[in-house]
Amino acid sequence: MQQTLVAVQTVLPTEDIPIGTAIVMFSQTLGGALFISVAQNVFTNTLLQNLKKVVPDLDPAVVLATGATSLRTVIPSKYYAGVQVAYNSSLMNTFYVAVAMAALSIAGSALMEWKSVKGKKIEMAAA
Repeated sequence: MQQTLVAVQTVLPTEDIPIGTAIVMFSQTLGGALFISVAQNVFTNTLLQNLKKVVPDLDPAVVLATGATSLRTVIPSKYYAGVQVAYNSSLMNTFYVAVAMAALSIAGSALMEWKSVKGKKIEMAAA
């Protein structure tokens, strides 16, 4: 997380560093908040679809209300293997969202100006 702040401080002129730092911090916070809900929606929707395909006799609402840690106690044993397959597939789709966001961040950093951090003189400012 600190690398982006160092990059902003290296690339921007001194008077623009506070604005650049604020934009980076805002983007990181907002992106994290938004994509938690995106990942949750992807997981929930794909879990519902997968449960309907793999174990059509089981009520998907029961699985969603139970949670992953209590499945063995609530789900009948004949459905448990199918529920595991549905969970696995749904988690994989959720991780695809994370991989896509990581790829976008790499693309964004590739478009940024390249400068060495070693050569910049640090100016101390008094408050």
